[in-house]
Amino acid sequence: MNKLHGAFILLLVAIHALAQPNIESIINTRQLKPAILHWDFGTLETIYPSEDSLGSYWNVIHRSPEPLKPYDDYDYFKVDAKTLRPLVSEMYHRGFIDYRIEFKRQQAELMISTHQDTTHYLLDIPTFVSPEGPGSPLFWGSLPLKPAFEIQYDELDRWAGSGERKGMVVRKTLKVTGEESLLIDNKKLNAYILSIKSEKGSNLTVWVMKQAPHYWLKVIYKPTPDREMRSQVTKIFILG
Repeated sequence: MNKLHGAFILLLVAIHALAQPNIESIINTRQLKPAILHWDFGTLETIYPSEDSLGSYWNVIHRSPEPLKPYDDYDYFKVDAKTLRPLVSEMYHRGFIDYRIEFKRQQAELMISTHQDTTHYLLDIPTFVSPEGPGSPLFWGSLPLKPAFEIQYDELDRWAGSGERKGMVVRKTLKVTGEESLLIDNKKLNAYILSIKSEKGSNLTVWVMKQAPHYWLKVIYKPTPDREMRSQVTKIFILG
């Protein structure tokens, strides 16, 4: 009886795995467009394409709208334009942290520098991890969102982990839970509401543009049940 029960559980797991769509098969990077977003905490977000002799890319950078200061903090993410595979993640905050991740096929190389020390190490990752942090709108913007859409995916969370070895692959579940209209820069924009839950316990609620590209407009982040952070776009310009 125990063997039959075990076989049944394995069958259910296999059926569930088959029911999950392949992330790369449903992503449509042709939905992406260059954009500029201004956030209520003062950061300017730029989404733009680029290319070189090795390929074409989509990039996202968060930085101050006044880049002529003596120093310029930034948060940057770069992905392959066709597959959306992450390539580089960088964050620089003067006096706090200098963080860089280089993504390989099934491995990520992390370098973290603070005012005290520099840590360098490798992490094994699945074949596909979604862009995170500033790269998140590229992932959401490429999905075929619709009412009741749901998907699970892996993400390299740069803040997960413990001690000096930050960074951990976490499984997340994304669901479209509703729709709402937001007033941004005196314009009414229709949005899908996304619920994104991490297996590690954090919850993210994101309002994204209903019409592709599904770039974010508003965020409520709860890293723990008793902590909450909110932010919203005050202006958005979609180019092309």
